[in-house]
Amino acid sequence: MHMICTFAYQRLPDDILVSIVEVLGHEGDHRTLKACTLMSRSTLHFCRKYLFRSFDMRSRWNQHVQEAMIPQFYDFLTRHPHLVRYIRIAYFMDKTLVKCIVNCLQLPPLLRLCTSISNFGLEISNGLTTWLTLSYDLRGAILEMISRPHFTSLRFSGLDSIPIDILARCRSLRCLDIEDSVGFPDSSIESCVHRFPLVQLRELIVKDSQPFLSSLLNAQGIVDLSRIETLTFGMEFEYSVQDCWNLIYTCAKDLKSLKFIAKSPSYVDHFLLSEYPPALQPFITLSPLMHLQSLSFSIFLLEDVVGDLEPDEFLKPLCLLLRTSVSTIQEVSISLCLDSFEIFGNNEDRQWMTSGTDADGVAVNFFSELDTTLSDTRLLPRLAQVELTIFILDLDSDDDEDYNTHSDDGWDSDDSLGRWEKNEFLVPDGVVRNSKKMLGETQRRLGDGLRVALLDIP
Repeated sequence: MHMICTFAYQRLPDDILVSIVEVLGHEGDHRTLKACTLMSRSTLHFCRKYLFRSFDMRSRWNQHVQEAMIPQFYDFLTRHPHLVRYIRIAYFMDKTLVKCIVNCLQLPPLLRLCTSISNFGLEISNGLTTWLTLSYDLRGAILEMISRPHFTSLRFSGLDSIPIDILARCRSLRCLDIEDSVGFPDSSIESCVHRFPLVQLRELIVKDSQPFLSSLLNAQGIVDLSRIETLTFGMEFEYSVQDCWNLIYTCAKDLKSLKFIAKSPSYVDHFLLSEYPPALQPFITLSPLMHLQSLSFSIFLLEDVVGDLEPDEFLKPLCLLLRTSVSTIQEVSISLCLDSFEIFGNNEDRQWMTSGTDADGVAVNFFSELDTTLSDTRLLPRLAQVELTIFILDLDSDDDEDYNTHSDDGWDSDDSLGRWEKNEFLVPDGVVRNSKKMLGETQRRLGDGLRVALLDIP
């Protein structure tokens, strides 16, 4: 490495060396970046920009390691103050019962010391924690940090009773991420409206935080929701459907990306009327979203939460929603979290219809209706990309005899699907190939624009 660095320093101009460092930084190759700090003084600054850019506790799960991280990091920065200016992202996570992270004495001075932070996150679990139960010093440090002109991204998870008027202090806030939190309008909202300009949000993520969502809709004197371009909802909580879609329509002017995350089968009831044939709620439509380009659904099809619903019912809201959209949609993303491979074959115990024929003798499978919708060029004329990501939670099965096969292993343009052997499911290529086969019409329309990926979750 020393010879390579010496060669690069002697032969390459500084702008090329900086470009190399930037590539390494974007790839997250910290080991090579550390070696490059010894290359020349001209690249030292750029190496440090990536090496010290982020302080993130999410990758550290051990309680004892977490407890020591903040005091050690604060001590390191006080001894090396020239590195403070490189820190842009600070994410703190507290999973301890005694709240040793949020109660750490070094946390408030650490936030005050790092004046360049633009992205801040605080995730709390294991017990009720409210904004007022945080120490006065920590609340003051957070308010001071989010008031800085370069602060752009705020995330709270597991923090209740968040005063909505603190957003008025975030003059440059562009991304707000709230999960498992309760918010309420503060009595000082009116005074904040006169003292601060409207916050121009560009991205909003709300998961399991219905009270905060309601407060946000009532605080439009603080936040300008009409400028939001990316909107994400987590549907695992009993949302007020009307509030959810009121926010979507408020964002209709500039909204380009809309994403739903469903971890519970009750999400189907948020979209559909209780009648047959299934139909959307009368106020649910994508037609006002004139600039919508991307629609995403993340669905959890787990055996212990599916209940009496058939698997294809989970895709029904997406199919019906796409039929109400304008012709601007260019990308559709579907993420399926599964605990078995049953939707790609046929498991006789669950009696899920994953292949067969309908009343007219047309072959049907789990993706049939979605395939018909995505392949309709009149409905989605600008559609260029469909991404299907399959997350597998558990590859084990107790009953080997449930899986049989009546199809070959190669690509078959015929849409009729048989059952696959169990060992075929354990091969990622087999699942990907069968998924593309079940989306045959979409595959023929988009070609390489249909992307299927299989990922394992331990």
